[in-house]
Amino acid sequence: MISQEMKFILNMILSKENTEEIIDHLLCEYAKQSVNNARSLLNKCIKLSDIALSQCNEKKEQYREAAENMVLLRSIQDPPSAKLALMLPVCKALYPDGKANEKSSESKKCFFIEFKETLNNHKAFSWKEDKEWADSYGYSDYIRLVQSQED
Repeated sequence: MISQEMKFILNMILSKENTEEIIDHLLCEYAKQSVNNARSLLNKCIKLSDIALSQCNEKKEQYREAAENMVLLRSIQDPPSAKLALMLPVCKALYPDGKANEKSSESKKCFFIEFKETLNNHKAFSWKEDKEWADSYGYSDYIRLVQSQED
């Protein structure tokens, strides 16, 4: 809503001889401001899309690594640490919340249960001996998350 003071100023401007020039100037300034706002908004959209694309690429890489490890897992049963090293990226990609979803298939639930059993096997992983390894591959937070979800 335009105040009385603004209406008075507008009436004063419109009563001048060069009203058309003043209106043109006001419209140009408004247009510049609108263009700058639109440019700023577009720049923000570009940044957001770059972030989203980066996240998608990271997730795609996790799935690629998980698929590769699934192939290798078929042939490895011992030692438990090698099995765990292949299962971790698979579970991190498939179960980012650290637990199997109720909507997961029975085979996926069984795989996750096997992963948790392997993780709890002290021959496969212990914080005392394997913390540095888990930190270096970025698995520490995920392992803690899964262990905190224990039933």
